[in-house]
Amino acid sequence: MFLSHLVHYFQWYIGGNAALMAETIAQSFRNSKVMLVGSIGPKLRSLLRTSIYVPEICNALQDEVHMILEFQKNETWGNHESPVANRFITSHDNSNTNLSMLDIFFDSVVEWKPDLVILTGIHLLDGQLETLWTERLKSVASKLRGLPPDVPVHLEVASMANKHFTTNLMKTLLPLVDSLGCNEQELAFLAHAGGGPHHDLYLTLSTVPDVAKITDIMQWLLQKYSDRLSRIHFHSLTYHLIGVLPNKWGNTNSSVAAGTRIAGQQACILQDLTSDKVKLHTPKHIILDSETAHVFDPLRPVIHWVKENVHYYFSPVLVCKKPLKTVGLGDAISSTALMYSEFLL
Repeated sequence: MFLSHLVHYFQWYIGGNAALMAETIAQSFRNSKVMLVGSIGPKLRSLLRTSIYVPEICNALQDEVHMILEFQKNETWGNHESPVANRFITSHDNSNTNLSMLDIFFDSVVEWKPDLVILTGIHLLDGQLETLWTERLKSVASKLRGLPPDVPVHLEVASMANKHFTTNLMKTLLPLVDSLGCNEQELAFLAHAGGGPHHDLYLTLSTVPDVAKITDIMQWLLQKYSDRLSRIHFHSLTYHLIGVLPNKWGNTNSSVAAGTRIAGQQACILQDLTSDKVKLHTPKHIILDSETAHVFDPLRPVIHWVKENVHYYFSPVLVCKKPLKTVGLGDAISSTALMYSEFLL
């Protein structure tokens, strides 16, 4: 009875990481040509921009559905009160949880000849049987090896809880991608699963993750998978941090700034951000790593430093005081920042 009553208040939005990233690129970068491969039902197709190319074989008779309940800070549900703005997500998505479109995706990529390949949705294998996700990860790896080496591949991960699966994802896919996108929970769990520095950080994360600890984990990943992985884009509520090998990526200063800007714009659903709508949570004194500290200057918000051979770019987020939309922020952030990045051959 309760859910049937709520049906009248449902709002339909584009769902799925890949579709959200495709829509962001198509909307913000009008001269780009975007191909989206996945199970595309009639409702999703009607919401997507017509400029996004979807191979005919991807058209499905029925939509896969993610149901998302968003709530703001101090909102109540019965006797419970939310301490922060957050969301609850459940889904019915047989296609993506089985990577059913995997072969079609890579066949389409070979024919399309893109300048950038973005992989998303791999994390959905997390809840499947080990026999299935082992086979699927091996298939993704095999397909990645067949792509031209001069085409950058970005892997966008999302929430994972299976340590064994995450360890295998890292071993199988991270040596074969150029760029990685993740938030604080995902990066901390990668450190936990892979035996990296601060491996227990995922248990004690705060609103403003420790920059020095985040840098340590990024440094570890970039060194561990240095044969190819050369860029990590970390995004949290309060700040973003991109680490790159400078001989592989350029324009990172603008890239990280563009990602933080769209975070506030999308959360507030507002293009022009003003002080009554957003606020900074960045402390005045920022400990960048064990050897470097910085006094934050709002007139020069992007901070750059070098640790060994990795260049880091830090930018604070103008955090929306009353967010109207939180779903898809990470996808908008990563896709926007990627489009501002320059891959150096």
